[in-house]
Amino acid sequence: MNTSEEVRNIMADYALWMSDRLGMDGNFMLDIGMKSKPLLDAEFAMVGVDMYKNSVILPMRNLAYSAGVMDSRADYLDTLKLKSPILDYGCGVGFTLLYLKMIGHKDLWAYDIPGVQANLASEYLDLHGIRWGIPDKPGTVMCNNVLEHAKHPMVLLGTLRSMGGNLMANCCDSDDIDHISSRGERLKVIASLQNAGEWCDYRHGTELSWMS
Repeated sequence: MNTSEEVRNIMADYALWMSDRLGMDGNFMLDIGMKSKPLLDAEFAMVGVDMYKNSVILPMRNLAYSAGVMDSRADYLDTLKLKSPILDYGCGVGFTLLYLKMIGHKDLWAYDIPGVQANLASEYLDLHGIRWGIPDKPGTVMCNNVLEHAKHPMVLLGTLRSMGGNLMANCCDSDDIDHISSRGERLKVIASLQNAGEWCDYRHGTELSWMS
């Protein structure tokens, strides 16, 4: 089984569960997810960061987005020696953790801000033995596609580092409406990540990941 097929299987199972949970046709839900970036931008323009807590569209978008980038992420996830417990901080719908479980990793933890997406993700991940919350001593902390959404990304980066263990994080430098910190702050985060450890061979758009 190749990676693309594995990713499609994770996507299909999750989409079936989520569409049933939301009372929607599965194909319609995925169609919304794949085309929802302008809708999310409009939501953010109206309600700001509350969108992360209250949006029903956000988990649909993140499911479709995560499946779309998972093949490129798998290229390095398959090669890294991740230490357990593994925490995905800002996990979205938890797609990366489901992939890690599929390739044999155990003691997986998920965390995101409370709200609609977190409620859905925690319920689904629990079905797959992935715990919700922050372990006392994580061996690996992942934080992908999160820091650019934080008002004070350097402060959040410091919090992640204080958890201990290896940090795998990235920060997107594009000026999307929901990237609420200044570009200068995001560039500081990118420089700090780059200076702290080994660059992981992952690039999607202008995102970069480091393992420190």
